[in-house]
Amino acid sequence: MKKETFVNAINANQGQMDRNWQIAENLASAFPQCEPDQFLFYDYSGDALINVLEQAMNDTELDVTGNTWITWFCFEIEFGKNDTHLKAFDKYGKAIELKNAGELYDFLVSDRR
Repeated sequence: MKKETFVNAINANQGQMDRNWQIAENLASAFPQCEPDQFLFYDYSGDALINVLEQAMNDTELDVTGNTWITWFCFEIEFGKNDTHLKAFDKYGKAIELKNAGELYDFLVSDRR
């Protein structure tokens, strides 16, 4: 898979997740007795896109928490926005710092995983 295609797909998934959260927050404002997460719906297409990316990038091995590198990047470190609370290490023991989808792609095609 080309890097540009991968980055665009990850960024599109992030954008959709952000929009879904904005909608949930707006609904929670209209219905103050509810929390925003009560308005979130399951994103089947987002999960399908993640699965396609995992297959295309040969990123199918799960860690002890059930994540691939792609799901760790998207959900655990919030697309690179929050990589300080949950560190991961490559096969050489070096900390992995991924700030964006391009860095994730570079890591996935490297020999570090």
